[in-house]
Amino acid sequence: MGMPARRLVCDARVAGRERTHLRLVPTAGPRPRATASRMADAAGKSAFRLAAVALVTLTVLGLARVALSAKAAEASLDQLRLERSIKAESRAGDRLELDRSLLVTPSRIESEAAGLQMTKAPAVRYIAMPESGSRVAEAESPAKPAHAGRSGVRLAQVVGAALEVTEKEARTLLVGDVGVAASR
Repeated sequence: MGMPARRLVCDARVAGRERTHLRLVPTAGPRPRATASRMADAAGKSAFRLAAVALVTLTVLGLARVALSAKAAEASLDQLRLERSIKAESRAGDRLELDRSLLVTPSRIESEAAGLQMTKAPAVRYIAMPESGSRVAEAESPAKPAHAGRSGVRLAQVVGAALEVTEKEARTLLVGDVGVAASR
């Protein structure tokens, strides 16, 4: 009665030894140095990676800021060049308009003609240039004055031919060889 209940089993394999279900459990004492140094290495690597990422990020942001500042300065210089160019072209346009208005005046034409040793015409004659499409209307119009004879028709043909030759020469002078090729 005073003894605890135990079951004793004899096994041929164990042959006299008691079988226990015990195993070795590590103690919760201080950890070995190898584990502590591994954790310190991992923490150092983590801190280094974080610092490297932060440094690269700041570098990229700084380079982007410098690039944007350089582009803004370049755009400002281009703007100043364009403004100067526009002002110069505006002055040239104003000069050309003034020269044109001076060249159109009769006194200027007369002085240019005198410089080229031209003489004054005994009578002034004006030739009215027909608008595009009016030649067709003139050719188709059946109503002709009774006094218009062959000499009037011939004179009109001569003047028309002279105008066409003059027009071709003017194109040649203004455009050059390209105008000659276009008129052919």
